[in-house]
Amino acid sequence: MCWRDPFAAPPPTNDLPSIAVLSSNPKLLRPVQARSALARLAALAQQAKDRGLRRIPPSQAAEPLQLLGDAVRVGLAEHRRAPGRKQSKARNLLQRLRDREPEILRFATDLAVPFTNNRQRTRPAASQKPS
Repeated sequence: MCWRDPFAAPPPTNDLPSIAVLSSNPKLLRPVQARSALARLAALAQQAKDRGLRRIPPSQAAEPLQLLGDAVRVGLAEHRRAPGRKQSKARNLLQRLRDREPEILRFATDLAVPFTNNRQRTRPAASQKPS
């Protein structure tokens, strides 16, 4: 599942695993926890920006940052390093989240940095020829 813009309407509930599925398979909980923590940080960044602040107040950012860090650490423990150079996509992503945390989370400490580097692209309206 691809996570969309956190300020857009949330994805349909049927895209997310149910609570029963999450509780029966704890390995599914960590990706959801990480996604939720990032979405919460993005929302806090927007709220801080709307209030004219330069950064998310540390007291507000502490919990989502802790949840994200916990999810990354547990994920790395669950996705052990494979022998050799080639690692799983999950392991590579978790390592990048761990090793490049300051760059990835810069949007939380400097509100001039956007949450995503995906710019909204607008296409010109298709012109229709009159029939």
